Amino acid sequence: MASLRNSAIGLPALIVLSLALTAPARADFVVANSVSDFSGTQGQNGWHYGYLVSPFTSATFTPMTQFLPSIFGPGNAWYADQNNYWTALTDVGAHPNGMVTSGGRLPVEEWADRRWVSTVDGPVTLTGNIAKINTNPGGNGVEGHIFVDGVEVYSQFVSATDSTGFNYTINATIHVGSAIDFALDPFDSNDLADYSRFTAVVTSTAIPEPSSLTLLGMGILSLVGYGWWRGRAV
Repeated sequence: MASLRNSAIGLPALIVLSLALTAPARADFVVANSVSDFSGTQGQNGWHYGYLVSPFTSATFTPMTQFLPSIFGPGNAWYADQNNYWTALTDVGAHPNGMVTSGGRLPVEEWADRRWVSTVDGPVTLTGNIAKINTNPGGNGVEGHIFVDGVEVYSQFVSATDSTGFNYTINATIHVGSAIDFALDPFDSNDLADYSRFTAVVTSTAIPEPSSLTLLGMGILSLVGYGWWRGRAV
């Protein structure tokens, strides 16, 4: 049998093969999805449903207490107080309450806030869409905000008739217990026709542990490398 020294593999090829088999690959996986994770239980899948009040920071987060049939469409919704405020969260959207209001609601400004509490450490990517669902006349638009551990990292105004809206991508580094807030405010405190889409997906980016295939490759390379060394020695 020909020695490894005279084979077609050679040391350069071994180095390339080694890098291909052992180099770690980045794995992107979804750890939270505001639509598919939506539920009637506070804290399930890390999601909490509430609202912000003046001065409208994440520190003012107040959990909603009512989970009832939605007045915005099929399914159920979370409410701050269905009879007195518009403030609500559905699987795909949100509605704030403002000083300019309607339907017998009280003139109080509340930002509907969907909060995710992290179960992971490290870099994440936040993606989603914000757009108007109710485009009826009378509204003046809405503004979406994203806070990471109390720091605003994104804001976007959406005009009253913009049903396409904006797709966002935000990179952040978080830890277990970090709070990420997705809040919708009634622009200029006017909540008329403010029901809007505000979705959120949290994707974690991490270097996984070596796979069994990688470990097998490393073992094979060790044997081949030993054979190559022995071949040079003869």
